[in-house]
Amino acid sequence: MLKGVSIEFFSPDQQEGPSYIIQAPNCIMDPVTHDAHSPEKISLQSGDGGVQMSGVGWHWSHGSSELTISNRVTTVIKKAYLESATKPQQAPQTDSNITVQSRQLVFKRQQGLALFSKDVSILDPGTLQLNCQTLTLTLTSESSGFREIKASGEVAISLLAENLPVTARSGRAIYQARPDSEGQLELIDAPSWNHAGGASGNGNLIRMEKAENGTQFVVMGQAYLALEMQKFDLKSNPKASLEQTSEPVIVHSQTYSLNNDEVIFLNAVTAVQGADWKLSCEKLVSGWNRETSQIQYLEATRDVRWTQSSVKGEVITSCNRARYTPGEEEDYTLELEDHASVTTRDYVAKGDTITMEQAGKQQRMHVAGNGYLEMPVDTFNEMRLFKTSGAPASQAPDKTNPIKIHADQYAFADGKGAFTGEVHVEWNDTQMTCRKLDTDYDVESQAIRSLVATGEVAFQQEDGVLTCHSMHSWFSPETGQLEGAKAQTEVLMEHPNGKASGDEAVFNPLTQLIELKGDPRILAKLPSTRNDGGRYVLAEGGRLFWNQERNRLSGRGDYQIQTLEQAEKW
Repeated sequence: MLKGVSIEFFSPDQQEGPSYIIQAPNCIMDPVTHDAHSPEKISLQSGDGGVQMSGVGWHWSHGSSELTISNRVTTVIKKAYLESATKPQQAPQTDSNITVQSRQLVFKRQQGLALFSKDVSILDPGTLQLNCQTLTLTLTSESSGFREIKASGEVAISLLAENLPVTARSGRAIYQARPDSEGQLELIDAPSWNHAGGASGNGNLIRMEKAENGTQFVVMGQAYLALEMQKFDLKSNPKASLEQTSEPVIVHSQTYSLNNDEVIFLNAVTAVQGADWKLSCEKLVSGWNRETSQIQYLEATRDVRWTQSSVKGEVITSCNRARYTPGEEEDYTLELEDHASVTTRDYVAKGDTITMEQAGKQQRMHVAGNGYLEMPVDTFNEMRLFKTSGAPASQAPDKTNPIKIHADQYAFADGKGAFTGEVHVEWNDTQMTCRKLDTDYDVESQAIRSLVATGEVAFQQEDGVLTCHSMHSWFSPETGQLEGAKAQTEVLMEHPNGKASGDEAVFNPLTQLIELKGDPRILAKLPSTRNDGGRYVLAEGGRLFWNQERNRLSGRGDYQIQTLEQAEKW
């Protein structure tokens, strides 16, 4: 029986003092093998005091330099020494400790390994708590601190940081000390995690790292995330009700990371919420408020495609950058950039940028840069201003050929649209250009009620051409047929049967009658019975009427009509 036992170990690269010291009140030693054992207490510490181990019931194998402690093992690692282990010149700055507890410990001095087993737990106050069945510490040659920790068997981790209260589970975990941070913890073998019951996920690997801006949490390889929307709510108002939907948001990607106020998904990202919507992109950033658990914004980049479903049909959005900002209740702002497009049952919108907003019951859309809008041709049945003699008064629209509108930019709100810049409209055999186009659209009947074109208006159809400075067209709300059109200021028309000019022209598509006012002139070609090219009728002044159906002229007021052998040049 030996009493007051103290054993000191020295490493070849140790400059001063022992690398480890073992102390025990008493023990029994074999005089031949120098092995020792005792059922009582024992303590082991590094020469600088950075690592301290203690327990009850132990055995020392002198030949292999192994110490086995059988019960109530407690290990304390001073973080200050751990953090300065890679920088020996620096003095410890803090006195916080990492505590490891287990039922058994095997310390292999020559290999620099500490093997903990049975109900192992690690506590790093304010950072994390880890539980497992076995734990291996690879100690540094400088005696204090360690290079690596390996945990296995029912690994459970809780992050204790207030900004990221996450729990995680896996088959194994590896912690590596790094000189540029407080270390890196990786979970492998079916790792999974949970955030305060509001979010959960898994992947091939989970990495946790504490950096200057807080804990970094990264999931890599077939990464999966589920957001419970009662907890992570798509609303910016913290006082708004959280009872929005029971469907969670499910996100798949190759990797994603969580930090103080963002979740970042990378590579082959897909996100779905039941049958409501589906999003795909290469990068998705979600800003969230950790205090209210509400999502502040979603920003998707590269090959973005967002499909939303409702009773009115699908809305398909595509671009290279999209930012979604939720508001109160169902309010939102959706900003699309770079080859932006929105496809619905009622229209296709394209442009360099598209902004869609909902505020209360009002919806707005603004398209800027290379604006394009495509609508079904039956948005209005037909807009035929001209008719040559013998042609049908109305032609059925080709429903396979949609209405197409190009403009520098345009905006819609409550069914009213405004197109500006170089505006170009085409449908069937009709083309129109102008500087500005205002539209009035009936949302319920899905039909255009009126069109107002201004600024260098040019209207062209197979049967004629019209130019003016403004033109107002209105349509039947029941049939969608053109009811009338009025062209104003420097009106000029060219028709296969003649031409006309004036300050104002009013078209009646039902009677094919054109009324001209303001210094009007009409030159109409009369049918010829001889092979001489025919004669012409010129009408001027007053108010003139041109019946396109019969190619006849009439007038009111102070007007004149004369016959010409040759067409007069205007």
